Amino acid sequence: MKTKLIVLVGVICLAFAAQATEKKMMKGQTFTSMGDYEVYKDLDKSNDDFKIFVIKYENTDETFVVRVCEGDNCHNYVVYGNKLELQYKAKKNNVFGLTKMDKEFRKLDKDVTAKRIDREQMFRQKVISTTPKSEKQYLGLIACYLPQLVK
Repeated sequence: MKTKLIVLVGVICLAFAAQATEKKMMKGQTFTSMGDYEVYKDLDKSNDDFKIFVIKYENTDETFVVRVCEGDNCHNYVVYGNKLELQYKAKKNNVFGLTKMDKEFRKLDKDVTAKRIDREQMFRQKVISTTPKSEKQYLGLIACYLPQLVK
């Protein structure tokens, strides 16, 4: 009996330790070939200046990291993936959409990212929403729209 109790406590401790670094926030459908998504908050990499979230899709091994930080009159949602970086902004006038990448967030050459982006979708995503939303809702929009943008 004691052995079973010790094993049970050990399993529970491992489960809590795994959740300590990533906390699942939401999941949903994309209706694309990438399949359903899950958004996690990365508790280890988030700090006072920015929050880090991870988006995973069921039909791809690629994960996308979203860095959320405050900007001048906006919230920046910077998405990093394999040879890809994008920036969505939620502006004070309630417009949310894809914008030109700010230099301070750029890690890759523009040409590298351009090869992975569908230009038509890029223009369609300039304005995704004009109503105010929560951070969680904006992350859900990114998770839904991102598969349409990535080649």
